[in-house]
Amino acid sequence: MAEKDEIAEAREKRVFQQEYTDIIKLRTLAAKCEKKAGKLYKKATKYETKATKCMTKSVILREKAKRVSEKTRKHEIKISEYEAQLGTADPVRTSKLRLKITKEKEKIAKIHAKVKSIEEKAARYTEKAANFKQKSAMLIEESKRWKAEADDYTRRADKLQKATTA
Repeated sequence: MAEKDEIAEAREKRVFQQEYTDIIKLRTLAAKCEKKAGKLYKKATKYETKATKCMTKSVILREKAKRVSEKTRKHEIKISEYEAQLGTADPVRTSKLRLKITKEKEKIAKIHAKVKSIEEKAARYTEKAANFKQKSAMLIEESKRWKAEADDYTRRADKLQKATTA
């Protein structure tokens, strides 16, 4: 009889050790999943920060483009003044005025080219920001999945621990 008790006791001890090992494994898996979720979330916040910076740069560049394009008004005013003087000027003065008008139009064209390049740069920053936001959203979703898996492992470990201590 003593031998049967020893065998039963040894079996219980092995079962208890196996359950304890299973609990440790589940908690380890939960910790690994939690760590992975944290890393992904941290990476997502970095992308979110980059997206914000890109959007800020984009807004600043668009405002700069507006300021630069406002410079064309002064040249357009000069052109209208020169054109008004064309009708009353003598032929020598007329050719000089036409040359001045052409130079002002060149300045306007340069300003428009500069505005266009600034707006293109702003569009590139906006596109970058959209890409960063998309990456961030994907990482947050993946982080949530890892977090849910970690929670599942933790629940299983808690359930197993309650069953073994009861």
